[in-house]
Amino acid sequence: MRVRAARIPCLAAAILVVLPHLTCSTTGPVIKRTEDFELTFAFDGFERHAQVHVPTGYTGGTTMPLVVVLHGSGADGTIMRSMTGLDDLADERGFFVVYPDAVRNWAYPGSDAEQQGVDDVAFVDELLDRLENLLALDPDRVTITGFSSGGFMTQALACRLAGRLAAAAPVAGTLWDALATTCQPRSGISILMVHGTLDGSVPFDGDSASGRWSVDESMRFWAARNGCNDAPSVALVGRDTATGIALRREAYGGCDGRTEVRLDALEGVRHQWVLSPFSISELAVNFTLRQRR
Repeated sequence: MRVRAARIPCLAAAILVVLPHLTCSTTGPVIKRTEDFELTFAFDGFERHAQVHVPTGYTGGTTMPLVVVLHGSGADGTIMRSMTGLDDLADERGFFVVYPDAVRNWAYPGSDAEQQGVDDVAFVDELLDRLENLLALDPDRVTITGFSSGGFMTQALACRLAGRLAAAAPVAGTLWDALATTCQPRSGISILMVHGTLDGSVPFDGDSASGRWSVDESMRFWAARNGCNDAPSVALVGRDTATGIALRREAYGGCDGRTEVRLDALEGVRHQWVLSPFSISELAVNFTLRQRR
């Protein structure tokens, strides 16, 4: 299924690629899928579901990166798939995409879902195991992105699955007290945060009452975890004269190994996954596809 890119305001989301309805095991022979499919399996007392996109024309002859996309609160993988246009980018650039569904909302530390017994870190870990059997994916180029509550979950997975992920790109999702105090990544992980400066749902400057960190605090945290310089280099990438929206980039240099830590601040953007005048999908893909574990 090809999805046309469209500009749709705020629905918290996270992205993953999935293919036709089937139940599978992590044991047995490797099967190379070459068409879209859906994946449904029982995990930890819940039925879990994901949609997988395989680039059009792919024959299974080469390994490719995988991008996991997490939807936001009140959304699902289908909505995230439509609002991001990532299938089209996958066809153009050559990567798998998986769009998993939360049970209701993502179970990140301190969330209602976590307190109700949902373990989404273990779910994503299991999902990756299954996809390694089903797809000819490059295990060193598995990355994740997500929007709003999916962005929070992306932050949590960067902390808990850093040994498995090459990069994480949370969109409209910062760190918060309950996660930051326990975040001890096993290895370095490249981080791109994308955030609108006018976001009223996840404020750019944070929310001390709810324990949500500011974007700047979150960036400094990841810069320190990856051994980067204390201060970023700042550049105005561009400004759209029609809307006044601008892209300000803050990149932390001197990071350990091959890791990168960068903020793309969208001045004049609210709680949205925008595709114009600057495409968040393209920003996330351009950053994540060049990362390796």
